[in-house]
Amino acid sequence: MSNDRELVLVAARKSRGSNHWDKDDYDVRCGTIEGPVVGRIFRSTVAPTTTPWFWTIIKLKPLKSTERGYAITREAAMSALMQAVTAAR
Repeated sequence: MSNDRELVLVAARKSRGSNHWDKDDYDVRCGTIEGPVVGRIFRSTVAPTTTPWFWTIIKLKPLKSTERGYAITREAAMSALMQAVTAAR
């Protein structure tokens, strides 16, 4: 059983229903794979080579600098996004 504080990584191809998206592109959903999208993680082609994974919170108002960033691995990006979502609540 999931709760609304759990974040779930879902491949963009599955989440958005198209093979158009890269294999290294993910939506981060709240609670379950069908929960609301709260963030995105993807391997950026313009990122520094030491931190290729970009993460960001998805929301309508302008983002603070602490609500997006680069990470060395997808797992590190997920951890940073989780901390940012928790802080934003």
